Amino acid sequence: MSLSFFLKKEMLLLKLFLLLLFPFVLEYFELINIFQFEQMELLIFLSLISLVPALIWIAIFNAEHHEKKSVLVSAFLAGCFSTVPIFFYQHLFVSGEGINLIFFKASAVNFQNNIAETLGYASSGELQGMANNVPLTLEIIGSLFAVFLGVGVLEEVFKQVVVNTDSAKYFTFLAVFLGVFSIASDHSIGNIAMVLVGLLAYFVFLREVLKNLAFKSIDDAIEIAIIAALGFAFVENIHYFITKFGSNGFGVFIVIRVVFVTFIHILCSGIFGYHVGMAHFASDVLQDDYHAQKKHWFLRLVHKFFDIPKSRLFYYEHIILGLFLSVVFHALFDFFMAFQSVALFGIPLFAIVIPAYFIFGGQYLYGLFEKKEDQKEFIHTADTLPK
Repeated sequence: MSLSFFLKKEMLLLKLFLLLLFPFVLEYFELINIFQFEQMELLIFLSLISLVPALIWIAIFNAEHHEKKSVLVSAFLAGCFSTVPIFFYQHLFVSGEGINLIFFKASAVNFQNNIAETLGYASSGELQGMANNVPLTLEIIGSLFAVFLGVGVLEEVFKQVVVNTDSAKYFTFLAVFLGVFSIASDHSIGNIAMVLVGLLAYFVFLREVLKNLAFKSIDDAIEIAIIAALGFAFVENIHYFITKFGSNGFGVFIVIRVVFVTFIHILCSGIFGYHVGMAHFASDVLQDDYHAQKKHWFLRLVHKFFDIPKSRLFYYEHIILGLFLSVVFHALFDFFMAFQSVALFGIPLFAIVIPAYFIFGGQYLYGLFEKKEDQKEFIHTADTLPK
């Protein structure tokens, strides 16, 4: 092995060490507690706490697969803005405002609490608390997993839409959709005008951001998806830091959020990004597979009976598979983390799950980046796709 190989590994370990060390330094010097922050100053401070680890993560993933700075910044910002629909929806069911659609009024559904209430609990928090204090039943296990699947679907879809080539159309629809909702609400004209101006700025800015996110290879899609996930995690972490600020064990909470929970976003988005890349280059990948004599029997069978183009079948196969895998991995992690008092062979379940995700998930992502076919730059060849 060359010296450069060991240097790269040492740099990777150094970055991971800094990532773990950062929150403990804050806790050790009591930087969190010695200042009396005004609201804006607190927001800036917590944003910096969330930003520094995100930059370390970006440095880790961009070390060998160098993307232009404009692409990195664009993907990160797009990931930040992909949280807007989720926070908007969350605001609706927390505030209970609902949306006046002129002929009828619609209310956002808090599906987590609905499942809990169906089982006779006051809230999803009480259901989770009961799961840690009573013998587990299939009913509790199935219901909690359904809750986390729902959360996983929302987060993975909105994180990943920024790496799709149709993102501009999606966000145009989203801006119009939220704008109509605002006009149809019970708010004053001034508030509606402010919302519409904000949505317009949001759309124009995001449209410019998304112009930089074209990718030429599958590993480009993986890296852009990961950077977007870091943008999403950056905003999400700020939200959680504000809620937990000043509580006991805040330093440990930071470690869990910026290292382990953020890595789950990275892992799930990386997996989905790989399949989005495969789908995006469907014609090219099938062309290469044809020359490599890979048969794709199922695609051939469906193509033969329904006359659907193979590239289209391949596209939807990978989009669905990528979404399924990312949502399931995300939901499983949240599910296992919910049972903090459950132990396996005397070891807390989360103490087994977190390292397993970190080690095996990291190895899997590394394998995706290192696949030769993922590094190949493609040019669309749909016209030459074998029939």
